[in-house]
Amino acid sequence: GQPQLVALRRLDRLPVYAAVIRSRSAIAGSWWEAAGPQFAIGIPATLALLALALLVRRSQLDLITANGGLEASVADRNATLEEVSQALDLTPCMITDLEGRISHWSEGCVRLYGFDRTTALGRKASDLLSTEFPPGGRDKVLAAVLQTGQWQGELRQKRRDGSWMVTSTQWTLRLDPLTGAPMSLVSTRTDLSVLRRTQRALSRSEARLRRAQEASGVVAFEILEDGRVVAHAALRGMFGLAPDTVMTIERCLARFHPPDLAAARQLCARLATAGGGFSQEFRVQHPDGSERWLLARGEAAADPAGGPYPRMVTGIILDVTERRAASTALAESEERLRLAQGAAGFGIYDYDFPTGRVTWDSRMRALWALPKDAPVTNRLFLSGLHADDRTLRRDAVRRAMDPAGQGTYQVEYRVIGIQDGQERWVATTGQVRFADGQPIRLIGLAMDITARKRTEQRNELLMREVDHRAKNALAVVQAALRLSRAASPAELVRIVEGRVAALARAQTILAQRRWEGAELHALLEGELAPFLTGIRRDAPRVELLGPPVTVAAHAAQPLCMAIHELATNAMKYGALSHAQGLLQVTWRLDAANRMLVLSWRESGGPDLTGLTRGRGFGSRVIEQTVQSQLGGTLKRRWLANGLVCDIEVPLSWNGPGKAMVLDGEAAAT
Repeated sequence: GQPQLVALRRLDRLPVYAAVIRSRSAIAGSWWEAAGPQFAIGIPATLALLALALLVRRSQLDLITANGGLEASVADRNATLEEVSQALDLTPCMITDLEGRISHWSEGCVRLYGFDRTTALGRKASDLLSTEFPPGGRDKVLAAVLQTGQWQGELRQKRRDGSWMVTSTQWTLRLDPLTGAPMSLVSTRTDLSVLRRTQRALSRSEARLRRAQEASGVVAFEILEDGRVVAHAALRGMFGLAPDTVMTIERCLARFHPPDLAAARQLCARLATAGGGFSQEFRVQHPDGSERWLLARGEAAADPAGGPYPRMVTGIILDVTERRAASTALAESEERLRLAQGAAGFGIYDYDFPTGRVTWDSRMRALWALPKDAPVTNRLFLSGLHADDRTLRRDAVRRAMDPAGQGTYQVEYRVIGIQDGQERWVATTGQVRFADGQPIRLIGLAMDITARKRTEQRNELLMREVDHRAKNALAVVQAALRLSRAASPAELVRIVEGRVAALARAQTILAQRRWEGAELHALLEGELAPFLTGIRRDAPRVELLGPPVTVAAHAAQPLCMAIHELATNAMKYGALSHAQGLLQVTWRLDAANRMLVLSWRESGGPDLTGLTRGRGFGSRVIEQTVQSQLGGTLKRRWLANGLVCDIEVPLSWNGPGKAMVLDGEAAAT
């Protein structure tokens, strides 16, 4: 009933099996006897193998990790190498054999010359690019390469589009690594066309600058750290130094005009401390006593050591003597123009037709009574014109703007002041400038002629007044001749001459005051002058007492005739005919009744008792002038010692505008 183990085994090449039948316990015991020693040896070996396998696996993992890093590094290096290769390929580089046939044509050459690789490979570079070599040709260049291993120079070559270019080329000889024999030429090149164009432009610019400096007198200079001045020889001439003089800053400063030297040293001190730019004009004195004005401009670097001068200065110096003289002459000319303008009283205006811009000087603004800062416009100009003169001015402008004419603008018009409202007469003259038949600008002068216009009006009025007065005077003379009576022709001549002389004196007084009236005192003095001195005590005397009174022109002659007749009677029959005679003429203005009251009082004359009082021509003249022409009253009284005559004349007569008295206290009221 116990389990059995059966082992079967087929015999080789026989259909026979051998069978062994044993119990499990017998077999297990035999197995342990046989396998025990094996286990004793195999298990440690197995564990050792297992440990070795783990170590190998770990090493494999480390190797895999290291291999991954190495592969990444190689990939990075390959990528970098590819980038470098691509970058190098963008560089104009070619490889040729010793005969010049192209075996490598980089992308840079494609871009530089315009030929693709297919076209370039296999062709001679000199034929493809029409290369122009230095003197000696390609053979000389190749000989230099074979001798030294490289050559560098400039070649003139042609692009695919036919344009020429200059390249800086470097040839390097490649040797066979096995035999060391010359194998090929590697050449790199740089396009110098832009550089050469820039250099040529710079050369031309420098030539222009040099010519400009020579023409303008500008001299560049540089002051070094040791104080030496480096500049063109012309700078010595500017400072009056000898041609062989070593220029230093101290030698230059020694030539400065004394008033300008202090300012120059202050500038040096400032630049030594802070540096920066500068611009200064100064005078220099030459040995011959002449002076020149110079202008210095430039940049200076501060001196860290704290010295009296900047560490370095670069700049230019320009002789501005002529410019200063021209500026002085211009200033003097402008001053003369300003004085002449002020003396003549004219203003300057400028009108731009396309833009409508108006430019006035201060005098023009004064003519329009315009504030200093107020904008000037064409509308404002027109608003100041007198309404009655606008058409006149517009016609003058149209004539000036006619291209067929001479463009002269002349007109006189009235202006109403913008601020003060005063009326002024303005005379303006100008010239229109044309471009392509169109007016573009009007420039001219304007002058205040208000005084002249008023003088003309006054002269015209005076001419009419003189004409009227002359006719009146002639009429009076005619009446005097017709009515005068005398015992003899000589007496008649004397009487007529006296009356005409009275009219002449009145005319003279009126003319002296431009027919604006006559002083009453002057009229009386003209008739009574011989008796006003009071030098002789045995001669008659005259006293004139009264306030200043101006008699209107139309009243002066009649009043003068009346005074003449009174004076003539006083000299013939009254106080002025006697040695102790006294004539007192007084006058006053009666403000209440608006009258001029004149009192004629004679005393100390001959006794008039019993004297026959007839009405001769003189009496009729007095009555006619005082009553009819002056509208006044006349009262005469013959006292024992002389005549008393009271005359009252109204301050105005024959309506408004016919004032008898123009000036006086009563007239003012």
